[in-house]
Amino acid sequence: MKIGFKLPLAMATLALAGAASASVTALTVIPIADILKHREAVVGYGLTGNERNIDKGYSHYAWTTIGIGDGVEVAYGHDLQSGGVLSGTSYTLHIKAQLYEGKNSALSIGASNYTGDGLKCDTFAVGRYDLPFCRLHVGYMHDDEHRMIFGTDFALFGDCTGMLEWISGPHANGWVGFNMPIKQVPGLNLQLGVGVPADRKDGYQHTAIVWYGFKF
Repeated sequence: MKIGFKLPLAMATLALAGAASASVTALTVIPIADILKHREAVVGYGLTGNERNIDKGYSHYAWTTIGIGDGVEVAYGHDLQSGGVLSGTSYTLHIKAQLYEGKNSALSIGASNYTGDGLKCDTFAVGRYDLPFCRLHVGYMHDDEHRMIFGTDFALFGDCTGMLEWISGPHANGWVGFNMPIKQVPGLNLQLGVGVPADRKDGYQHTAIVWYGFKF
C-alpha cells in the first residue's frame, strides 16, 4: 500500500457479530495484532450474505477506524439497515491496544461490538509473527463462546493480498479472502471473501468490502 499501512486493513464482517458490525483492523473476519498508527484512518462500506436457500437478505454496514498515539485504535460502525444512528443496536464501538511490537511480531488486545448495553462486548487477544513468505496470526476471542482464531496473509500478484483464516467453536468457519488496491485512487481498496462453514447447515457466506485508508 502507498499510504504507510501494513498489508490488509479490512474490517470484520457479520460472520460472528450481531446486527451492526465493524471492527478494528482485521483480515476478513479475525482481528489482527497490527493497528493503525497515529492519525491514520480507514472508512469503509461492506455487505455480507449467505446462501439464498438459508437467508435471501444482505447486511449492509459502514465504519470509521482511527489510530491514536501509535498504540491504540478506535472504531465506530453502523448497521445501515437499522434506524437512527444511535437507535437500538444499530451502532457498535470497538477499541484495540497494541501491547508489543517487535521486528517480526506483535501482540494486541481489544474489545469489539459494544452497543451501550452495560459492559457487554466481545473481547480478544491476538499475536502476529512474520515469516519470509507470509504473516501468521493466532489468538483467542470471547463473544458468546470461547474461540481460538488462526489466520495468515500473504502477497499475491502485484499489490494484491490473499488471506486464510479459521474461527473455532460452535458454528466454526473458515474464510478465504482477497484484497486488491484500486491504483487509480490511492488508498482505495476492494476486498472479497468467502466463508466455509464447519457445519454445512450454516451455509457458505460471502462478503464484499470497499475501504479507503488515509492519514490526516
